[in-house]
Amino acid sequence: MLFRSVEGEIKVTGHSGAIVIRDAGGNVSVHNGSGSLQLNNIRGAVDAETTSGRTEISDVSGDVRATTHSASIRIDKANGTVEARNTSGSIDALQLSNSVHAETTSGAIRISQVNPAPIRASTRSGAIRVELASGGGYLLDAQSNSGRVSGPSTSTLARTKGAHSLKGQIGSGGPLVDLDTHSSKIEI
Repeated sequence: MLFRSVEGEIKVTGHSGAIVIRDAGGNVSVHNGSGSLQLNNIRGAVDAETTSGRTEISDVSGDVRATTHSASIRIDKANGTVEARNTSGSIDALQLSNSVHAETTSGAIRISQVNPAPIRASTRSGAIRVELASGGGYLLDAQSNSGRVSGPSTSTLARTKGAHSLKGQIGSGGPLVDLDTHSSKIEI
């Protein structure tokens, strides 16, 4: 299904196959049983859910909520808050302007911000890589049960469990960056 250049709100429910929405003038709510989602240039908020299929969301003016159970999620250039949940697959949330909460059971998480805002990322089995907004201040709490945690070199960051944890202040402080993985590395 393809929707293009639609003014106003869009609500779509599918059972299988790809759903593509481009150039939407308002909020978008899309739910798909089995198939990919591609949403681009949305001038409102996005609520996207699929059971099994890749989710790609880019250029969103509002908040983003994305959920999938078996595939990857990629979100690029979102101005609002981002919430991404995945059962089995990776999450990429890049060039974000606001807070992000990313959670997956089995998969890697990559996050980058253009403005300092709170970050919460957790995975049971996968690496976490975060690129903070340049020049921004943050409070950091990062821990891994069995992987190395690496971050910027500052005198205000302290290791609490050897190489498996890093806590403290980056720059002048600011929003909390809370990162947790059970069986992989964290890079900041």
